[in-house]
Amino acid sequence: MMPQHQLLATTGYYIRQLIKQHGQELQSAVAQATQLIANTTADINRVIASLYPNESETTRMMSELELLVKVHQHLRSQNSLYASTFEQLQDIESRIFSILGLSRVCYAS
Repeated sequence: MMPQHQLLATTGYYIRQLIKQHGQELQSAVAQATQLIANTTADINRVIASLYPNESETTRMMSELELLVKVHQHLRSQNSLYASTFEQLQDIESRIFSILGLSRVCYAS
């Protein structure tokens, strides 16, 4: 079943591009059998609906994703060399991935 609220097509595309960009560092943080896995070809709307079966929670998560993507795009467009901007981008990406049931794999350096 598709949620009533839908992400903008551009938001879904942007999220799939982020997943593609960070694919090697991401892993699913949810039980494999029960939810759809977010990846570069996934319908992000369906992924969210599978992770958040409660309609109001689905809508809330989609709204949050829309906002996070807008902020991420804005920060990225600044072409800032400040470390704080880079950290903000990383925090936003981590939150986006977290909503999608993904987590970054931390490599020990």
